[in-house]
Amino acid sequence: MTFPVLGFAGQIGAGKSTISTLVADALNGPRVAFGDHVRSVARQRGIETSRESLQILGEDLVCKDCREFCRAVLMQANWQQGQLLIVDGIRHLQVLCELRRIVHPQRFLLVFINVDNSTRRIRVESRASDDSTRVNQFDGHATEVQVKDLVRQEADLVVNGSLPPVEIMREIVTWVRYQSMI
Repeated sequence: MTFPVLGFAGQIGAGKSTISTLVADALNGPRVAFGDHVRSVARQRGIETSRESLQILGEDLVCKDCREFCRAVLMQANWQQGQLLIVDGIRHLQVLCELRRIVHPQRFLLVFINVDNSTRRIRVESRASDDSTRVNQFDGHATEVQVKDLVRQEADLVVNGSLPPVEIMREIVTWVRYQSMI
C-alpha cells in the first residue's frame, strides 16, 4: 500500500488541526503544519505571534519564495519521497500547486474541511482569545481569501466539519486507505 501525502485545508475554526492530528495518529504518520512553521519563523525574527502578525508573515513567506516555504514545512518531519505525511493548514492555491510539484511522483491529496460560519464562530470563541470578535477581519486577509473558494475547488475530498471529529477522521482514513490501493 502506497500512502499519499495528505493535505488539509479549511477556514479558521474548521477543525483542521484537530482532524489532521487524529488522522496522523490513526495512520501512524508524521504531521506538519504551516502554522507551526510560521510561528517558529516569527519567534526567530522576534515577531509577535498574534493571528494578525502571523497572517502577514505567512503571506510574506509565500510571496518571497513559495517553494522554499513549502520545503521548510515538509522538512519539519524530515519527509522523504514515498513516505506518508500529513500537512495541515494549506491556505493558498500557489502553496497547493507547489506541494504537488515537490512530492511528485507521489500523490498529493487535499482534504477540505467545510463548516458553517456559526459553528466556526463558536469554535473560535471557545479558544478564549480576542480572535472571536475579528473572524470577519481575519477571513478578509490574503492568507484566507483563497481558502473557501479556490483551494476548496481543488480538494480531492470535502468533509462536513460539523460532525464529531472522530467520525470525520474515520471517513478520511477509510478514504485514504482506498486511495492508497488505486
